[in-house]
Amino acid sequence: MEFAVTTRHFEPAEEFRNFVERKVKACVEKYFPRAVEAHVTVSMEGHGYIAEVDIKIKGVSFHARGEMRDLHGVMETVMGKIETQMRRYKGRRKSRKQQSCRMLEER
Repeated sequence: MEFAVTTRHFEPAEEFRNFVERKVKACVEKYFPRAVEAHVTVSMEGHGYIAEVDIKIKGVSFHARGEMRDLHGVMETVMGKIETQMRRYKGRRKSRKQQSCRMLEER
Protein backbone atom coordinates (compact mmCIF):
# COMPACT_ATOMS: atom_id res chain seq x y z
CA MET A 1 0.00 0.00 0.00
CA GLU A 2 1.29 3.43 -0.91
CA PHE A 3 1.06 5.71 2.10
CA ALA A 4 1.90 9.40 2.48
CA VAL A 5 1.49 11.88 5.34
CA THR A 6 1.73 15.59 4.55
CA THR A 7 1.77 18.26 7.23
CA ARG A 8 1.40 21.99 6.81
CA HIS A 9 2.43 24.79 9.18
CA PHE A 10 3.87 22.46 11.84
CA GLU A 11 6.31 19.58 12.23
CA PRO A 12 4.84 16.56 14.04
CA ALA A 13 6.80 14.04 16.03
CA GLU A 14 7.63 10.69 14.45
CA GLU A 15 5.27 9.13 17.00
CA PHE A 16 2.34 10.98 15.41
CA ARG A 17 3.27 9.79 11.91
CA ASN A 18 3.41 6.20 13.19
CA PHE A 19 0.04 6.68 14.93
CA VAL A 20 -1.54 7.93 11.68
CA GLU A 21 -0.06 5.09 9.65
CA ARG A 22 -1.31 2.46 12.11
CA LYS A 23 -4.82 3.97 12.20
CA VAL A 24 -5.15 4.17 8.43
CA LYS A 25 -3.78 0.69 7.78
CA ALA A 26 -5.96 -0.89 10.46
CA CYS A 27 -9.09 0.78 9.13
CA VAL A 28 -8.41 0.00 5.48
CA GLU A 29 -7.26 -3.58 5.94
CA LYS A 30 -10.38 -4.35 7.95
CA TYR A 31 -12.52 -3.93 4.82
CA PHE A 32 -10.09 -4.07 1.88
CA PRO A 33 -6.95 -6.18 2.29
CA ARG A 34 -5.44 -4.80 -0.93
CA ALA A 35 -5.66 -1.04 -0.71
CA VAL A 36 -3.81 0.86 -3.38
CA GLU A 37 -3.15 4.37 -2.11
CA ALA A 38 -3.70 6.46 1.02
CA HIS A 39 -2.84 10.12 1.50
CA VAL A 40 -3.25 12.01 4.78
CA THR A 41 -2.93 15.79 5.01
CA VAL A 42 -2.84 17.49 8.41
CA SER A 43 -2.58 21.25 8.68
CA MET A 44 -2.61 23.71 11.53
CA GLU A 45 -5.12 26.56 11.12
CA GLY A 46 -5.31 29.09 13.92
CA HIS A 47 -5.64 27.17 17.19
CA GLY A 48 -6.87 23.93 15.66
CA TYR A 49 -5.99 21.18 13.22
CA ILE A 50 -7.58 20.14 9.95
CA ALA A 51 -7.13 16.58 8.71
CA GLU A 52 -8.04 15.22 5.29
CA VAL A 53 -7.76 11.58 4.28
CA ASP A 54 -8.00 10.27 0.71
CA ILE A 55 -7.98 6.53 0.07
CA LYS A 56 -8.21 4.96 -3.39
CA ILE A 57 -9.11 1.32 -3.86
CA LYS A 58 -9.84 -0.27 -7.27
CA GLY A 59 -11.45 2.78 -8.83
CA VAL A 60 -13.30 3.84 -5.68
CA SER A 61 -12.25 6.88 -3.65
CA PHE A 62 -13.00 7.57 -0.01
CA HIS A 63 -12.53 11.09 1.32
CA ALA A 64 -13.08 12.60 4.77
CA ARG A 65 -12.24 15.93 6.39
CA GLY A 66 -12.36 17.03 10.00
CA GLU A 67 -11.46 19.97 12.21
CA MET A 68 -10.62 19.90 15.92
CA ARG A 69 -8.28 21.45 18.48
CA ASP A 70 -6.74 18.08 19.41
CA LEU A 71 -4.30 16.52 16.94
CA HIS A 72 -5.06 12.90 17.84
CA GLY A 73 -8.77 13.64 18.18
CA VAL A 74 -9.05 15.00 14.67
CA MET A 75 -7.48 11.81 13.27
CA GLU A 76 -9.88 9.64 15.30
CA THR A 77 -12.82 11.65 13.92
CA VAL A 78 -11.68 11.48 10.31
CA MET A 79 -10.88 7.78 10.47
CA GLY A 80 -14.33 7.16 11.95
CA LYS A 81 -15.85 8.87 8.90
CA ILE A 82 -13.69 6.84 6.51
CA GLU A 83 -14.60 3.60 8.27
CA THR A 84 -18.30 4.44 7.98
CA GLN A 85 -17.94 5.10 4.25
CA MET A 86 -16.07 1.83 3.72
CA ARG A 87 -18.56 -0.19 5.76
CA ARG A 88 -21.51 1.26 3.80
CA TYR A 89 -19.78 0.68 0.44
CA LYS A 90 -18.92 -2.91 1.35
CA GLY A 91 -22.50 -3.50 2.51
CA ARG A 92 -23.95 -2.16 -0.75
CA ARG A 93 -21.63 -4.37 -2.78
CA LYS A 94 -22.57 -7.40 -0.72
CA SER A 95 -26.32 -6.78 -0.98
CA ARG A 96 -26.10 -6.31 -4.76
CA LYS A 97 -24.29 -9.63 -5.10
CA GLN A 98 -26.99 -11.35 -3.05
CA GLN A 99 -29.73 -9.78 -5.17
CA SER A 100 -28.13 -10.92 -8.41
CA CYS A 101 -27.71 -14.46 -7.04
CA ARG A 102 -31.40 -14.56 -6.06
CA MET A 103 -32.41 -13.40 -9.53
CA LEU A 104 -30.35 -16.20 -11.11
CA GLU A 105 -31.91 -18.79 -8.78
CA GLU A 106 -35.42 -17.67 -9.70
CA ARG A 107 -34.86 -18.34 -13.40
